[in-house]
Amino acid sequence: MGFNFKYTDLQAAVGLAQLEAFEHRCKLAVARDQWYFDALEQCPEITLPDYKSEKGEIRQWTDILFNNRDAVKNALDDNNMGSRAFWHPLNKQVPYADQKKEFSQSNLISRKGLWLPSSFAITEQDVADVVEVINKTIFK
Repeated sequence: MGFNFKYTDLQAAVGLAQLEAFEHRCKLAVARDQWYFDALEQCPEITLPDYKSEKGEIRQWTDILFNNRDAVKNALDDNNMGSRAFWHPLNKQVPYADQKKEFSQSNLISRKGLWLPSSFAITEQDVADVVEVINKTIFK
């Protein structure tokens, strides 16, 4: 069981060309996560990962846990702000399903998790706009 994630020659060529932007993109991702963290860390309805404890880790997306994820996702969608609910946990995937075990933490995180808008081009103002929609939704 598994997936074939080998690169094609074309994907490898694109990947090599993208290395020129790698350092810049890493800096933007760190800044993006800090903007979200600064704006949302005091909100009791939200759980943020500890972005500072993982030395050298750069996240592809800004991930966050909401008590009412679906309402926040719908509000972001209504404002054309792309977000994505966390994937289903592995124990819910057909090849790995195990009905004898509960995996309560994986299931809980999957239900609460949302990836916020996280493009390479996101600005601090874009993050402020996303946070405004989140706050309006949470504190209705």
